[in-house]
Amino acid sequence: MVNRDSSPQPSPLTAPLAALAVLFLLLWLAPAWASMPLRALATVVHEMAHGLSALATGGRFVRFVLYPDGSGLAYTQGGWQALVTAAGYLGVACFAALLLVLGGGRRSSRWTLGILSGAILLLGLRYGFPTLLAGELGPGLWTLGSCLGMGGVGLAVALRGGPLALSFTLDLAAFYCAVTAFNDLWVLYRLPGEQASDAQNMARLTGLPPSFWAVAWALMAVVVTVVGMRLAWSLRSSGR
Repeated sequence: MVNRDSSPQPSPLTAPLAALAVLFLLLWLAPAWASMPLRALATVVHEMAHGLSALATGGRFVRFVLYPDGSGLAYTQGGWQALVTAAGYLGVACFAALLLVLGGGRRSSRWTLGILSGAILLLGLRYGFPTLLAGELGPGLWTLGSCLGMGGVGLAVALRGGPLALSFTLDLAAFYCAVTAFNDLWVLYRLPGEQASDAQNMARLTGLPPSFWAVAWALMAVVVTVVGMRLAWSLRSSGR
């Protein structure tokens, strides 16, 4: 019996290598605005990780806000404060590793991008809209616009994109979030000890210096990313 589907299948390395090339262009050659959607995604993940960890430990996720310079802020109440504080940077690293693992499979990549995009839309509306009610009109509109834009584009690719487009989109987001996590932790390490930051908040909770937490989170992020990359390589090489 002759197999009629004789079209060549893309290499499992095609999407990640293309994503790395585009990421290089965005970070070193392209203007800053070109990487703004990806920077916004990393910030959304960071702030959502704070908020969702508060919810998971019995606290409240009040709202979050994004700013055009790429920074953000999550407003939470209660919960296990040590976990809530640490969840931001580690959440971005875990998110990147998860995208790498799920981005290689044809079925899993479509579902992953669809669920992720839908979550950004719904969570952006639920926890971004209160920023408008709090009187932060400009940042509130930026927050909602960013979430609606990212979620809408992601859903369009999830519904209409081919296997290569799906894997490329997830790989690009994964690599950017991983690089951003390490870069932000390096910036965090170099901040003055008295400047407000997640590391400073953790220092107040534990008595250990902010630099300790910046290094500890960076090492944890390295472990998570390496494990994610090894698992992704194994799954893609086996064709699963």
